[in-house]
Amino acid sequence: MLTWRILLVNILLAFFLAGCAVPVAESTLAPTPTLTLTATLMPHSTSTPFHPATPTAPRRSTPIVTLSLAVFPSLTPLPPKYVFPVQPASLADYSEGVASHGYPATDIFAPTGTKFVAVTAGVVEFVSYEDHWQPEENQGALRSGLAVAILGEDGWRYYGSHLSGIAEGIAPGVMVVTGQLLGYVGSSGDARGTTPHLHFGISRPTYAADWVTRRGEINPFPYLNAWLAGIDLVPEYP
Repeated sequence: MLTWRILLVNILLAFFLAGCAVPVAESTLAPTPTLTLTATLMPHSTSTPFHPATPTAPRRSTPIVTLSLAVFPSLTPLPPKYVFPVQPASLADYSEGVASHGYPATDIFAPTGTKFVAVTAGVVEFVSYEDHWQPEENQGALRSGLAVAILGEDGWRYYGSHLSGIAEGIAPGVMVVTGQLLGYVGSSGDARGTTPHLHFGISRPTYAADWVTRRGEINPFPYLNAWLAGIDLVPEYP
């Protein structure tokens, strides 16, 4: 008799547990193009062992639950790490200028008022708001005229001079993002009376007044070519 009761209870228990397994329907969200993260909570059986003397109903098992998180593409694409310093770039004309300067730098010719932008994210290090250069004195520290230098998040200093104006809000210590307006192409400083252009230099970070270093330490030409082509080429010493 006892064996028959055990068999009957086991049959009823099997039917009961089969009815408890309730699958959760998958999300109907379109998977295009998404990254799906799935977490599955496995059931933990808490059924009370059968005892013929004190029969009790088994406790219901926790059903399997699947959580799906669909990560959709950002509505605003992240900007490239580097951009060409003169925008729109179609207005720019430049060539390798190491020989003409006597040190690594590139002059980017463009109409007066063309935008000079941050080639990468960083912080403004130096700003020259006024043109104090005088040809009879020709002081080296004043030759830049209106100018802006930023310290990029990549560890390099980027410098543009001979500007016709400084963008509103640009001051030492201000954080800038890639492509942010810094100033406008012109012919201030010792470029007075010449074709408007941006003197562009790349150098290591030093103190803000170090005009000899900031005017250019490595040749910008190959990096300008890469950025113009949309390639994020990080400067490095040759």
